[in-house]
Amino acid sequence: MNQSDSITKIAPALVAAQAAIKPIPKDGKNPAFRSRYATLDGIMEAVRPILAANHLAILQGATLPETDEAGRLYAVSVRTRLLHTSGEWFDTTTRVPVAKGDAHGLGSAITYGRRYGLQSLLALTADEDDDGNAAATGTIRAPAQERAQERAPARAREATPEQGKRLHERVPETPAVQPMSLAKAESMEIKGKRLGDMSDERLHALHDWAVEKGNTAYQAAATTLLAAREAAMRADEADALDLGVPERPGIPDTAPLPF
Repeated sequence: MNQSDSITKIAPALVAAQAAIKPIPKDGKNPAFRSRYATLDGIMEAVRPILAANHLAILQGATLPETDEAGRLYAVSVRTRLLHTSGEWFDTTTRVPVAKGDAHGLGSAITYGRRYGLQSLLALTADEDDDGNAAATGTIRAPAQERAQERAPARAREATPEQGKRLHERVPETPAVQPMSLAKAESMEIKGKRLGDMSDERLHALHDWAVEKGNTAYQAAATTLLAAREAAMRADEADALDLGVPERPGIPDTAPLPF
């Protein structure tokens, strides 16, 4: 993650915005893998008014697509920047594989990169937060919203620029997530289970656990696999619409969590 030279104004604004943002509901469904996720529209609808109230805005854009020696499109990067009215900023770049080198595949990859970049930059919880328990043991705990009701609500206080500066000084530098090829991501294993054989639900759980633990290798692998699957699914759906092919049924996933 990158930042402007000074963050004394954007830091307290971000603290206040994060205190006001509630967990994002999973309003999208992946029919191919019977999993749910928070759509880009759903995330933006939830956070845009809160960011604006704290003098913050989101800017996103795609870099030039990456091609191989034969000119085939295989990846694109999306930059997400959180901008404050003072001119201070944070930003992050998400590199996403393009499963199908046409307009549908590129558009799907950019949408995916925008969604994950926004979630990462704002530290959003876009699905169930189980403290990494599902990734470690295969058990599922109650949703974060239900667990939060068991605790007394914290009283929000307005942060000062000096408080924001001190907060930033206490936060360790975020480890950089290096791009990973699809083949390497598929071959990686955790507790004897190949990541390429995992369902979307398990990969989402692994990604969230890796982010929490700072494990950039598994975070990159899960991001690469999920991006490739979503891009392939959207490309297949677009082809089905063009050809008049009915949507294929979802694939049931009843096996226990493997990690």
